[in-house]
Amino acid sequence: MVFHQVAAKGFNKVRRSVKGMSKGVGRDIGFTKAIITPERSNHIFSKKPGKLLDTKANRSLLIELSSNPKHLLGVDRFGVKWYAKINANGRQIYSTVNKKGEITGAGIHEIPRSFSKANGLRKKQTPK
Repeated sequence: MVFHQVAAKGFNKVRRSVKGMSKGVGRDIGFTKAIITPERSNHIFSKKPGKLLDTKANRSLLIELSSNPKHLLGVDRFGVKWYAKINANGRQIYSTVNKKGEITGAGIHEIPRSFSKANGLRKKQTPK
């Protein structure tokens, strides 16, 4: 199996060619290198509770989290990918990634939440 790095629309997709396929044709295995756009930075990072500070370490943490398929919890009803992991201190760090590979949200849950296709990791919405 051969891995190829392919640049596409601001993020990288890793594709693999399977023996027997024609050269240059790969099968998408879902690995992406997520990006943080300047337009989303103010939403992703802040001093508010449950948010991360805008530091180089936190940016790297979110990109690593959002680019690692083992942290993918699933895709919600809007097509948003949800990634999360539990830190040594028991807190859940999460991120959301749109179809373009852009991190659209992130934060920390003091008490880890379960993923649902309807709401991702959001608190369940109560009927009005």
